[in-house]
Amino acid sequence: MHSSNMTAHFLDDRTLSGTGMKLVFKSTRSGERVRTVTGRLVKTAR
Repeated sequence: MHSSNMTAHFLDDRTLSGTGMKLVFKSTRSGERVRTVTGRLVKTAR
């Protein structure tokens, strides 16, 4: 079933560094951005 009001979530960008990775996720509804979330994965040594 297709709806013009569908929401899509996707990984928009990722940046690697020596300490981990920065991620940017975006959600769109009907082609318009409704939310952007950023997060960071931190690399730890064991």
